[in-house]
Parts: sequence; structure tokens; C-alpha cells
Amino acid sequence: VGNGGDINIKTETLLLKDGSALLADLEHQGDAGDIKIEARDAVILEGIGPGAQSGSLQRGFIIPSQISARVDPILVEIDTGGKGGDISISSRSLSVTNNGFISVSTFSKGDAGSIDITTDDLSLTNGAQIGAGTFGRGNGGNLTIHARESIKITGRSETSRSGIFAPTIEGSGDG
Repeated sequence: VGNGGDINIKTETLLLKDGSALLADLEHQGDAGDIKIEARDAVILEGIGPGAQSGSLQRGFIIPSQISARVDPILVEIDTGGKGGDISISSRSLSVTNNGFISVSTFSKGDAGSIDITTDDLSLTNGAQIGAGTFGRGNGGNLTIHARESIKITGRSETSRSGIFAPTIEGSGDG
């Protein structure tokens, strides 16, 4: 029992590739951590890679590159209602592709966190997503994007479409 830790990164360029991740997710009791990224030039999420589940690699289990501070009590028998973390990204360029995602969604009675992005150019391609929705009884988070130059959303993958989402899918929470 306890809260997730925070992740704070200051760099020129941050590259998450081939299924790599920054995670401050909540899977047990407590609240998820926050993620703050300040990259002078670029933040890039691209590619997919093999995933691990319950400590063992499973053939065919693929995960995309991701930044996540979600509430997901799937591994817990009871829904403790922890709050999702917040994600803040500041960079000249933010590019997410090939099913990569940034998420503060909730799958529980706890509320999702918020996403705040400040960039010159935002690009979401080939199934990439940014989401702050609710899939349970908690409320969805706020999603704020300050793009000084452009926002480009194109394409889809075999499993998802590119986009920015703040949905209420099931349960009784507000999106």
C-alpha cells in the first residue's frame, strides 16, 4: 500500500522506441505518480516491442511505446479508487507513432489525472493516441494541448485509429 513515485525528466531529446515506456501507473492501493517531461528539442514515441506479463515473456504479446499514469486495478481483487497521475510535456516537437500512446485514463472508481502538452508541433500517426478518459466509475481527466504551430493526426493501425480522446466508455464516470 502506498503511492506511486513521480518521474521528472529534463533533456534535449527523449526517445521511447520499440515498446519502451515511462510508467507511473497505479495497479494496487494508493495514487499513481506524476510524469513531467521538459525536452528542449523533441519527445518521440515510436515502435512496438515484446511485452512481459506477470514476469514472463509471452509469445505474441506486443506493447507500444508509451507514457502512462493510469489507474488500472485489474491485478487487484478490489477497486480501491486511487487517483491517476498527471502528465506534463513541454517540447518543441512531440511525435507519437505506430500505436504509441500517452494516457491518464482510469479503469476504476478513482478519477483519471490530467494531460498538459505545450509544443510547437504535435504529430500522431499510424494508430497513435493521447487519452484522458474513463472506463470505470471514476471521472475522466482533462486534456490540454498548446500547439504553437501545428497539430497533425493521420492514419490508423490494424488495432486503433490515431486521435485525441477523453471518452466515457462504461461505468458512471464523467468524460
